[in-house]
Amino acid sequence: MTSFTKTGVRLVLALSVATHPVRAIAASNPLSFTAHSLNLNPIDTVRLLALDGEGAAYQVATVIDSSGRAWLRVTKTSPQGAVVASFQFGGSGRDVPVAMKVDAQGEVVVAGWTSSTDFPITTSLVTDIQTGAAFVVKLDSGLAGIIASTLIGGGTTAGALDVDSAGNIYLAGSTSAMDFPVTPGAYQTTPPGHDVFGAASFGFLAEISPGLNKIIFATYYGSNNVNCMGSDCLGAWGQTSFTALAVDPSGAIVASAYVYLSAVTPTFGSTTVKFAPGGGSVLWNTPISPSAGGGSQYIDALALDGSGAVVVAGTAYWGSAATAGALQSCDGVNPSGGFIAKLSGLSGAIQFLTYFGCESTPWAFSVNGVAIGAADAILTAGMADPSALPVTPASASGPSYLAVVAPDGSSVEQLYTAPAGIFDRAVALASGGTPVVLGSGGLLMLASSSGGPSLVGVANSAASTASGLIAPAELVSFYGSDLGPATPLNAQVVEGIVQSTFGGYELLIGDTPAPLLYMGANQINAAVPSEVSGHDSVSVTLVTPAGSFPLADLSIRPSEPEVFQDPVTGYAAAINQDGQVNSALHPAHTGELVSIWGTGAGAPSAGGYPIDGTITGSSGFLNSPALPVSVIAGNDSLEVVYAGDSPDQVFGLLQVNFRLPPTLAAGNPAINSLPVNLEVGAAISVPVWLYVAP
Repeated sequence: MTSFTKTGVRLVLALSVATHPVRAIAASNPLSFTAHSLNLNPIDTVRLLALDGEGAAYQVATVIDSSGRAWLRVTKTSPQGAVVASFQFGGSGRDVPVAMKVDAQGEVVVAGWTSSTDFPITTSLVTDIQTGAAFVVKLDSGLAGIIASTLIGGGTTAGALDVDSAGNIYLAGSTSAMDFPVTPGAYQTTPPGHDVFGAASFGFLAEISPGLNKIIFATYYGSNNVNCMGSDCLGAWGQTSFTALAVDPSGAIVASAYVYLSAVTPTFGSTTVKFAPGGGSVLWNTPISPSAGGGSQYIDALALDGSGAVVVAGTAYWGSAATAGALQSCDGVNPSGGFIAKLSGLSGAIQFLTYFGCESTPWAFSVNGVAIGAADAILTAGMADPSALPVTPASASGPSYLAVVAPDGSSVEQLYTAPAGIFDRAVALASGGTPVVLGSGGLLMLASSSGGPSLVGVANSAASTASGLIAPAELVSFYGSDLGPATPLNAQVVEGIVQSTFGGYELLIGDTPAPLLYMGANQINAAVPSEVSGHDSVSVTLVTPAGSFPLADLSIRPSEPEVFQDPVTGYAAAINQDGQVNSALHPAHTGELVSIWGTGAGAPSAGGYPIDGTITGSSGFLNSPALPVSVIAGNDSLEVVYAGDSPDQVFGLLQVNFRLPPTLAAGNPAINSLPVNLEVGAAISVPVWLYVAP
């Protein structure tokens, strides 16, 4: 640990020993992972994943351009994870993608809903669009442009999508439209009810021709009724919305929906329905309802195994009780957590229902993706407190996970946990049977069974969420397994320079060895070499005594600032003007100076970059960032009195001294938690909190 001072402010840092180990339990063939950036900005939101027959992956994200307008971007990556094409589309309103598939012809089908009056369409399957509509867009495999696109329904949202071997498109969701284009012989043709106080919304299911120019069949599915009494029934109408869908080889359609059950204490349950081919009849309907009033249960993902059994996964709040012998029950009167269930494809009978990740603060819990692997093993991706999973990792790790569950739900065959943003969005199976996982941090994770070091997270060393973006000189952390020696090594400084080689280990960012601040089996902390400046992307390779291994492909930005936080409280690692560490017992006072530390500020303002790994201040000169530095509190930009190198620390660690506002907002308690953001250039950190008092 090193002490240093600047303008009367003192701090003790222990950056080199802050670790977030990644834990895995594995059966006989553990997977190793590489990370691949999708080149998204932090404000962009990646949502969907689908693979084609050749192993290329497609992702859909909502991206924000420099004017603030949102677009839908479809990105194609090679089987090796490299971005090879992208295409953007959308209207000037709100466009929300909800599902994507690649058909047998290699064409990419994206569904969602839109409020845009100028959404790009080639044909419309309805003549009058009311408020909002579902959309289906088909793109060519190379993402050169739109082949066909259509809107369907008014007051309609899409929730799920699948395609069959002939290229027909199956779309499901929710509609309040009384003139939805149901077809003769449909299972349900009566439209939703309404009165002056409100209206019902029904689920819908439709089969659309490959050219998006004809509805082959369409049906409503739902009820006007909701459990209520007396005045509670005023404006209370039934709501049903399909959220997941799969078509089996016979053409039968299995779809899951959430259903509004009670208006007295708002309660949502879920149901899974199997429609006969053609949508004219229902073969079975299996509800899964909350176990207590006021609960809710949502199915977010659905897959069919090799026998036709239906695997559903989602999130339950006060959900149904797990079945006897379940892997996890989330004990209590009102169990809550992510859940997985398997239903018979023939009868819909529940074969098992198990929780997967019980409710636990501060982590969210959800099972967001499901896929069927070899021998009908169930692969799931989601979020949970690692200590609340059915199998607890040996030590604390991040809250995103990829799990392989036995086909009967009785055991966890493999479990990989990682920092937030890695394994939390979706999972699919490559042609070789290995998983491809999409994370909300903008990373695509590719798995291999060949062994060797495994990377399951990349992040700014001050951040708690993964990112595929780095800036020159940023202090960055790589998380995984078998990355370095079993006995960790801390930074070695020779003549004022942090060394880039530890006992036969090197981390090449591009072709340049990165200064190594810490190297252990589960984590590497390094400084990004200045040589990446001016490039758009860079590959990361780990050199070990056993050979060289690719770890990641990352995107480069001019700045990517984040602020270091206390690992216990989650508040900023900050020093008050009087030299005290900022805490609840020692809050900073309004109008006083506070110092925070971060990284990711990018290039220095003058004299060029120092040698990678330089310990700053030894020459009496301290660098300032070339880009402007601001500290933002709400709508206010606070006075920054110093922003630059942190003396006697590795170049890339940024110290910012700023003045707190003169007053706190009216009504605040005596000690207030003040959120601030660090902004460098066009990039802004996540908010961090300070203890502040009048």
